[in-house]
This record gives sequence, structure tokens and C-alpha cells, in this order.
Amino acid sequence: MHVGYATGEITMARNARQRPTRGSRRRSPVLPPVLLSAPKSWRRHWPAHLIKRWAAEHPGLFSKMDIQRREPERQPDYGFPEWLLAVTLRERYGLASMMKCGVGNDPWKVKRVNRLLGKEHAEWLRSAGRRYGAAPPDLLVYDARTWTPLFFAEAKLGRDHLRINQRRFFAILFRRLGLGTTVFRIIDR
Repeated sequence: MHVGYATGEITMARNARQRPTRGSRRRSPVLPPVLLSAPKSWRRHWPAHLIKRWAAEHPGLFSKMDIQRREPERQPDYGFPEWLLAVTLRERYGLASMMKCGVGNDPWKVKRVNRLLGKEHAEWLRSAGRRYGAAPPDLLVYDARTWTPLFFAEAKLGRDHLRINQRRFFAILFRRLGLGTTVFRIIDR
């Protein structure tokens, strides 16, 4: 898979799970960031208006627990980048994704992650975050027609950036599962 820097273009390789070979261009499990822009007004309507709208427009993209979740008052943008990224990947590229794929208390997500990664890898993913001091990336992106996992996606808003623990954990994910992580930087327009 190739992700174009700052263009939002995503093209699939013959085998998206194929590990890079020695000397290949893609050496890092964390690919160059992709910029996405969103109207600043969308964040003002977060979460009530947009959650209802996006959940209705994209059935099957969010679990009931995702929809019922409420943001903390101290972090008004909490969850917005992940939802925006999931909707953008669906609308622009027809890709399915799952937010918070390492969550073990949502039966809908547990069933889907088990199907996508296999039960052994799914259980490892759910427990690995605690072990390595970083949560799994924000989204697990997959082809909904073939149920093939393609890559992980991490959404960053404003000045938020990858922490060193995240970089290390994403490298471990890449070695263990063969799936790279793409960072999507969300900017206001």
C-alpha cells in the first residue's frame, strides 16, 4: 500500500499485508503523514449533530458503544479526529474501518477484530497496549468486501503528535501483524 504525503491519495499494493523486503522503499512501520482538512464548524457541532448524522449515513461503520459514547467536557474535541477519519476513508476510498479495535468490552468489535486478525492476534492486540505502554492505533482499516485488513490509522488533531511509546508499539504491531500505521493529520480549513 502507498499513501501519498499531503495528498490523501491511497493506492493498494497487490498484497496489502505483504511485508517490505530488504532494500524496499517502505522501511518504516509508520508511513509519512497524510493531511486531511475539515471545516472548523464541524468541531462546534461535535458530538451530538455529527455523531447522529455520520452514524445514519454510514451504517456498520460504528458500534452502538461508539454512538452512545459521550465526550469529556474538558476535552471537547475528544473522538472527533477518529470519527472524521473513519468517515473520510469510507467516503473517499470505500474503505471500512473500526475505531478502538483494542477494546475488549464491545462484543461487536471483538467479533470483527477476531474475524479480521484471527482470534490469537486479536487477543494479543487487546492485551498488548498495557504491556507496551501505548494503545493500539485509532483505527483498523480493512476492505469490507474481502475482510482483508489493510493498515492501521492514527488520527492527530492540531499539535498532537506521536509519542515515542506509540512509535515503538506501532513497530511491534508491524512485525507481529504485518500491518503498517499511517498518521492522518487533521487541520482546520
